[in-house]
Amino acid sequence: MIVIGAKGLAKEIIEILKELDYLEQSIFFDDLPINKEKFVYGKFPIMKSEEELLKAFTNDQRFTIAIGDPKKRKEFYLRLSSLGGVFTSTISKAAKLGSFDVEIKEGCNIMHNASVANGCRIGKGVLLYHNVQVTHDCIIGDFSTMAPGAVLLGNAIVGSGSQIGANATILPNVKVGNNVIVGAGAVV
Repeated sequence: MIVIGAKGLAKEIIEILKELDYLEQSIFFDDLPINKEKFVYGKFPIMKSEEELLKAFTNDQRFTIAIGDPKKRKEFYLRLSSLGGVFTSTISKAAKLGSFDVEIKEGCNIMHNASVANGCRIGKGVLLYHNVQVTHDCIIGDFSTMAPGAVLLGNAIVGSGSQIGANATILPNVKVGNNVIVGAGAVV
């Protein structure tokens, strides 16, 4: 699997890759100017060019995005999909997912101890950080980010490209629009 990003969030997603037995075959991609050839204590190679990506796709077309910014996540999704990549979710075994009427679209990153209750819809490329709680019948739009400890209460809706800050709470039946930033600790 190709992991887009080789900085902070990638250091957290690497634990999920290890849980899922994807780690040894994972390759990291970061085209920003960084002075490292390998990621995480010199262990995993970092690709830096589109040519390297195309070559890697001949072995494994799966990719996930380890970048928190919703706009950049969507940009990389469009870029890699156009190259033939297959957007793939990474979901921790320690996440708690409802058993009934739960939809999680491709490319989501669901971290340790996040919970998604029954009746929820999670859009493409959504990032649910550690300890996020999404209660019954909530909807999260494509490429949104829920920071650690964020809570969505029953029937709340978060639009596409939005960011919900750490420990923020979205109250029942509240609709947050597209491309909205809700600050850490806020109650909406």
